[in-house]
Amino acid sequence: MSIRLVGRSLRVVNTSYQKQLFGLSKRVTFATPLARSFHANRIVFNESKEKVSNIIKSELEFEQDDSFGLEEYHQNYLKESGFQLADVGESILKQLVKETDSEVIRVYFDVAQVTNEQELANQMDPEIDDQDPEELLDLGGIVSVNAVITKKADNSAVGVDLLLSSQTNEFSVNGITYFKDGELAITETAEANNLRQLKYSGPPFNNLADELQEAVQGYLLSRGIDTQLGDFIVALSTVKENEAYLNWLSDLKKFFS
Repeated sequence: MSIRLVGRSLRVVNTSYQKQLFGLSKRVTFATPLARSFHANRIVFNESKEKVSNIIKSELEFEQDDSFGLEEYHQNYLKESGFQLADVGESILKQLVKETDSEVIRVYFDVAQVTNEQELANQMDPEIDDQDPEELLDLGGIVSVNAVITKKADNSAVGVDLLLSSQTNEFSVNGITYFKDGELAITETAEANNLRQLKYSGPPFNNLADELQEAVQGYLLSRGIDTQLGDFIVALSTVKENEAYLNWLSDLKKFFS
């Protein structure tokens, strides 16, 4: 029913009610202000939607013109390192996989976290860059990266909780968890995640004997978990976060059109 017809119907009802209650004539009506208010609200509603739509369209055009991909150096790294980017769809949690004759190495990282922490790190005082990575956690620039190394012979695995500095591209070890069944380390369900949280990850890594710390770090380096990988993760995250932002703007453009 149109606004005009709604207003007419309300005027008839209101006039009848006035006659019954007060014996008034039809000279007084209450529906006209309501109809005008409804019409005004509809105009404001449409204008608000159009404003959002125009801003999103402008932002999308700007970002599309300014979009970028991986530098040739990083493309070559992906070809030569043995790592491959797993297909995880539109998820912001990315996964790099490398397979050898005896092991499967998986590296997980959140592209949004990497780019957000990198931005925070860029705002830091340069004088604190030489501090211990763990001391920088509250200052930004340190992101969580998880590596799972599965042994093919018996399907056991170790999960390594890593901290990556987006400024130096260096990894530091935060904890190591052993999994008798490697499937638990890589299964992406709420139940599996809860079970992983209950696993013992050893004492703080820095509390271990220096010889053991150095041996573990050497083991990770031999598996390709080094500054080159750290640099690639930061670069790839920047590209993937930008792609996610473009997709997000495109989806919103469709909704507000």
